[in-house]
Amino acid sequence: LNSLIKVHENTIPDKNILLSLYLSLSDIEDREGNYKEALRYYKLYTSTYKEIYDNEQAQISKRLEAQFDKERQQQQMIRLQLEAEKKEQQIQLMHSLGIQQEQELENSRLSEEFQRKQLKLTRLESDKRSQELTISEQNLRLSKLENKNRKDELVNYITELNFKNKLNKYYIFSIIFFIALLGLLLYALKQRNKHLKQREELYKLEIEQERQNSKISTLTALLNGEEQERARLARDLHDGLGGLLSGTKIQLTHLNDKIDDHSKKDMAKSIQQLDGAVDELRRVAHNLMPDLLLKYGLEEALKEYAIRMSNEQLDIDVQFLSYTNSLDKEHQLLVYRIIQELVNNAIKHAHAAEIIIQFVEDENNYSVTVEDDGKGFDMNNTKLTQSAGLHNIQSRVQFLKGQLNIHSEIDLGTSIEFQFPKI
Repeated sequence: LNSLIKVHENTIPDKNILLSLYLSLSDIEDREGNYKEALRYYKLYTSTYKEIYDNEQAQISKRLEAQFDKERQQQQMIRLQLEAEKKEQQIQLMHSLGIQQEQELENSRLSEEFQRKQLKLTRLESDKRSQELTISEQNLRLSKLENKNRKDELVNYITELNFKNKLNKYYIFSIIFFIALLGLLLYALKQRNKHLKQREELYKLEIEQERQNSKISTLTALLNGEEQERARLARDLHDGLGGLLSGTKIQLTHLNDKIDDHSKKDMAKSIQQLDGAVDELRRVAHNLMPDLLLKYGLEEALKEYAIRMSNEQLDIDVQFLSYTNSLDKEHQLLVYRIIQELVNNAIKHAHAAEIIIQFVEDENNYSVTVEDDGKGFDMNNTKLTQSAGLHNIQSRVQFLKGQLNIHSEIDLGTSIEFQFPKI
């Protein structure tokens, strides 16, 4: 009562402390037999819990709206980046077309020059023929100048030979030039195609990277939302439904004093069943959000989980080898969920009598193995290997950037191992 008075003396009392105080006072009054006071404190506890629950619902709605706006802005930014890259590729394509047109114009200019030189050569041959005709006429008219004409013919022959040699050299040079130009054009075309192919592969890699990042972001948000929902359900079950069951027990205990002795046995049995329901509720809330993992780490949480799940028909053994407790809380929770799902599958489907959980840490990786002596299953049965439970496990292993290996034989048990690297 003194604590309750001190809390009310504050300007803004802490409602979570009030909630705990009301519930504790209700239990104390119940044990002392003051059922009227116990009922009054329980009603105060119920009204305070309702106020806290309404405030938490409002805060969750605001956080979800902010997260939705952030995701939408990121998607708009990605779309703008893709449009900018598309425009840049169009500009580069137009630039390549311009270079190709310039090369075609240069080829046409060289072809015209070659035709002009051929025309000049034709004219020279025509002049040569006219000179030969003139020489023949002079030989007929001037026989006395035969020696001189022979000398002239010899000179003309030498000149013609030199001209042909020059012409042949020009042809050879032109052919070599055109071959070199063609080789240069083929090399440029090959380099251009290689560059375009590299850019296309780089673009595909960037798109694939964006897809992987988007997938990881979606999976992260999904896992965070799932863990938040598990925490909310655990808190609601423990504080809400647990409080309601405790209040019901108080009311039944209060009524137990007013009924006859014959009905008290049935009433006591009902109160005992309520106690069992409260214990089961606490176990479910603990599975939803393991407090030991958040306080003491993965090793203590798994050992406590194995003790809690073991019974006369089932033995669960947990082994940690070379573990330095270097794994962060987020990844510890993921590993805990994966092992929890594998153990539940072994109990529910394989009907195992013994389960071994082994966690090994080496220099670069973590390795987790879950083995059972259950009935096993056929690895070729796609319905079993593609079930929703295994899909959830594979999603969590992919988030850890790890690999999942499954080995099972009918009537010989199942061994499931997953490895993931250190960050």
